[in-house]
Amino acid sequence: MNPTPDWLESVLRKPIDEVKIERIGQFTSEVSRLHVVGKGLPETLILKRPRQDRDTRIGESFNMEGRFYGSIAPLLNIRLPICFGYDSNFILLEDVPTQTISFRNGATREHLELVVPALRTLHGTTPGINQDWIPNFADPAFHNALANDFNLGWEQNRAALVDLCPEFAAVGDHLLGRMQHYYAQLGKLQTFLQGDAHLENIPLTADSSEVVFFDWQGPRIGNALFDLAYFLVMSLRTEERRRSEMYWLAVYLGSEIGRDVLMAYRTAVAARASGIVEISARNPDALSPDGGLSMVAKRCFTAAVDHAVQEIVR
Repeated sequence: MNPTPDWLESVLRKPIDEVKIERIGQFTSEVSRLHVVGKGLPETLILKRPRQDRDTRIGESFNMEGRFYGSIAPLLNIRLPICFGYDSNFILLEDVPTQTISFRNGATREHLELVVPALRTLHGTTPGINQDWIPNFADPAFHNALANDFNLGWEQNRAALVDLCPEFAAVGDHLLGRMQHYYAQLGKLQTFLQGDAHLENIPLTADSSEVVFFDWQGPRIGNALFDLAYFLVMSLRTEERRRSEMYWLAVYLGSEIGRDVLMAYRTAVAARASGIVEISARNPDALSPDGGLSMVAKRCFTAAVDHAVQEIVR
């Protein structure tokens, strides 16, 4: 499928004079910016197309993102890109100007002050969404499949994974054969989750007025703290996470942190570390120094060590 003027007219139902394609890159999808000439149209749009070479990850798909925009997005009270059309071969979205972010530098306080309330809004307005196409942590088929990938990744790549964080060795050994129990714990409280909540997927808009939620290929149903732990562990430098993590958890809650909440948060931290191992089961090359995963893997593993997640499930 090439984004010709005729094709774009059929999607937007407006006359198109010209379309120029700017390739942005390959992420979870192939992403391009369309420069559009036509009356009453945005100057640019974002076109997402499925990647044929992307590893299939459990509970994630291009089609799932299309279904999200078709059925879930209209229910949410958060900033999302406008979806102009989708099918199994494309998703056409608003081109939202955002600030440049850096995983290495991590999220700023300004960013966190908007992300944390936005996550609370997402979770607070969607407790009743439970469609059968959305992976649910309470579903044994789903959490067992995730755990099986953890087991495979740990058994095959233990040495490379431990090189990233030697202290994680004992934690990983403990989680082997037990991760399904951690995921099942995250299924006990049910709300709709973004599922991949890190600073690239929830960036600040260009004017710093709000955050916008991108990349809905892996939504989940489960405990809301999964998204919060995911963002804090992935998006903060380790020293900053250690210093401010409990503060942001309390901000999210709007109250003091009780024992059960802290246990659920620690369980979510275990799941985030497990997710790195699960990726390695299907793509061991991602662990190479230039594979893009090693820096965030260290953060995730270190957080699991800091939270002594091996003590949660015996």
